[in-house]
Amino acid sequence: MQSISTRFKQVKRKNPFWGDVPAFIMAINRTDSPRLIRRHFNKCVSKDDYDPSEKKKIIDDILERQPTL
Repeated sequence: MQSISTRFKQVKRKNPFWGDVPAFIMAINRTDSPRLIRRHFNKCVSKDDYDPSEKKKIIDDILERQPTL
């Protein structure tokens, strides 16, 4: 199984004009834990792509929309 970072890089390579947040959303899947999503969000998404004060809300929105098993 590929890591979120690997899937993120693949999505970015296939969609070079996408921002980091949409590419990150496409890279996560239903088996990724919330802890893993938070950790890889910090690794993958550039701080220039979001307002730092909105970071928690963005991650919470991603987790809320993530399909569960």
